[in-house]
Amino acid sequence: MRDIPQVVQDVNVFIDGRGYLGVTKKLKIPTIEFEMLESKSALSSNYNMGVLKATEMEFTISKCDLNQFKAMGLNVWGAQLPFLFKASVHQSGTAKDKALALAVTGDIISWEMSDIESAKEVEITIKLSAHFISLSIDGVPMMLKDSKNMICILGGVDYMAQVRANLGE
Repeated sequence: MRDIPQVVQDVNVFIDGRGYLGVTKKLKIPTIEFEMLESKSALSSNYNMGVLKATEMEFTISKCDLNQFKAMGLNVWGAQLPFLFKASVHQSGTAKDKALALAVTGDIISWEMSDIESAKEVEITIKLSAHFISLSIDGVPMMLKDSKNMICILGGVDYMAQVRANLGE
């Protein structure tokens, strides 16, 4: 039986647990990418090293807001601020829509405003280096990456537990 694709209906963006930044039209969820070791020989191969590369993400909103500038200032000269993305995902033929929640904490890399043109919607693109990522769909945890505490949970399995134990943490 063929699966019907899922469609995102809307995504709200919040910052620091209190600032509503609006609805995002475009959200690039961080790419999970592993460091690879290339073995050179007559039949070369790449092998996964069990180390995740640094993760980045970006999102675009249609609102220039004071909370964005406060976040940049606090982020650079204070602490990392949490962003929360809450979405509704629809799949035709199912009885209910699913909730998608993405919590990200990290460093702001860039803040970019689109060209200002008459009768054109404002677009702000914020790019983050994500140190903490928590993704859940319909209340089910899918992924947790916490660089500071060396946690990597994918599909309910903590793949860094043995590494933390080996290091005495």
